[in-house]
Amino acid sequence: MQLIKLRLFSPFIFGLMVIFSSSAQECPHNAPIKQIIIHGNKVTKTELIKAFFAIDTGMAYDSVMLARGEKALESTNLFTKVDVFSICRSGGKVVYIMITEKPYLLPGLSGELYSRKYGKDETWWRLKGGIEHINFRGRMEIFKTTFSIWDWKAVGLSWQKPLTPSPYYFGVGSSIDLY
Repeated sequence: MQLIKLRLFSPFIFGLMVIFSSSAQECPHNAPIKQIIIHGNKVTKTELIKAFFAIDTGMAYDSVMLARGEKALESTNLFTKVDVFSICRSGGKVVYIMITEKPYLLPGLSGELYSRKYGKDETWWRLKGGIEHINFRGRMEIFKTTFSIWDWKAVGLSWQKPLTPSPYYFGVGSSIDLY
């Protein structure tokens, strides 16, 4: 019976030990970053995440820079959740970046309204479909395929690469239309 009680309270006891061990250490505000731990990225490259924060080990800890990096990472719209926190350890701070990635394959279906069909004044819809991969190769690149069938047949491919951390990107695309 005592073994069962001990198992029930062991997570609570472990949590208290972590809290008291980390709070007992005095850590200066600008202590060096000892380690950066990124958890949750399955597709997104670790270097890309670090680039948004502009931090590396050995740098002085700056909470404002981490807050800006968290906001920049959330604005990419690649993650459903971004959490950043730090713990003081002997020799400096350990920064944890916890992320949850979104699904990256997005199906699409759209239509366009045209007023002329085969040289006549006739209104008709052109239905288009496609698949978009918004984190291609784990580097925020967008790879998109589109297609159209029925009267207007078309196939298209496009690729975009962001020039991070700027808002600009480089893109290439091609399509074949038969109408």
